[in-house]
Amino acid sequence: MLMIRAILAAVILYSSVASAGKSESLCAIGDNSGIRLNKSIRLGGYFYTGRIDVLWYARNFDLLDLNAKNAPGLIEALKEANPKIVVFQQFLANQIAIKEVGAQAVEGYRFEDMSSWLLRKNSGETARSHRGPYYLLMDHGPETGWAGHFSDYVGQVIRRTKADGVVLDEVPLSLDVPFSELQKYPDRQSIQDATSHFLGAIQKQIEKPVLINAGQLHHFGSSGKMLWETIGPLIDGAWHEGWVRYYLAHNHPHTGDVWEADIRSAEHFSRLNKYYIASPAFQDRSELEYAIANYLLAKNSDSLVFQPMYKYDRESRGGFNFSIAMDVVEKNRDLFDVEMGCPLESRVKNANAWTRRYDNGVVVVNPTASDVNIRLEGKFVDMNGSSVGDRLALKPFQGVLLKNASR
Repeated sequence: MLMIRAILAAVILYSSVASAGKSESLCAIGDNSGIRLNKSIRLGGYFYTGRIDVLWYARNFDLLDLNAKNAPGLIEALKEANPKIVVFQQFLANQIAIKEVGAQAVEGYRFEDMSSWLLRKNSGETARSHRGPYYLLMDHGPETGWAGHFSDYVGQVIRRTKADGVVLDEVPLSLDVPFSELQKYPDRQSIQDATSHFLGAIQKQIEKPVLINAGQLHHFGSSGKMLWETIGPLIDGAWHEGWVRYYLAHNHPHTGDVWEADIRSAEHFSRLNKYYIASPAFQDRSELEYAIANYLLAKNSDSLVFQPMYKYDRESRGGFNFSIAMDVVEKNRDLFDVEMGCPLESRVKNANAWTRRYDNGVVVVNPTASDVNIRLEGKFVDMNGSSVGDRLALKPFQGVLLKNASR
């Protein structure tokens, strides 16, 4: 798997802002053998609540990231319905549960063997998890046995469930606990070094693809590069639940350097044909079109999948709910089933907006808090079939999918 990805990466010529002209490599990544053949939007995501229609998901989603203690036999049922579906299991990377309270948590804590593995403060007391008293934060350093226990536990689960790999949440590339209070980690770089050891160890032991929550990757390391650039070789992809717009900060869509980091990380992982789950929040059709336009702006291969992160609330859980996500896809089939063809270029800046031409049209994104007017070359219609002139006015945080007008 890694060798194939390396070969693919080596033959792809890429730049974040390319000149116009067809780029065959942007259509050559992957073999188009997934579930949503010829559809521009590949669907995937993390789900932990709601009723799952197994047959529907097996027919419509290329990738699922499931709660590690989902119903026995679920993954086998999905793969029986469609052998092409890829299914991951999600786990918390930085803590262990001392009683059965969390579906994502690794268990099996033994005080006599593992108390020395706990993350500790200068006072000697253990650092506390925000999840409550039944979770213990673990030390990822090479002198502890946490990586081995984690790999053994997770390996047993994915072998039993026949999962294709794992997604790690709460990977400690930064910490809620002030570094000044920690016994062994005086700064961000020291905890990143320990976490890099942990990721390298479990990647070797699990022998399945390992993805991590991408939010932690959007920090600069000591080298001056983003962590997804330096830690990328230790992981096989990422899940970004706050991509472009975070569901817990809905009224503050990403802009500027934060937006740019979101797009660049999706470009980076999909260029390498590594899985990347983009989960942009939306509450209406206009916001959904903006999210999809961003996805198509960044997509370099079918390894980039889109999670319909609709209207989160603590009761329904929004886009984490199987039933809600299915309903949203069915009600917006024209957007989710759009066929834009192959990209003809990488994204191009146009005024303060960004565009990207495809065989069958163009996507336009305004990731700013200001109105933008841009000039278009060609004749297009919008998703409602209305003609679009050579000047396009975009509202703040608006994105559109435009199809070539029939001649």
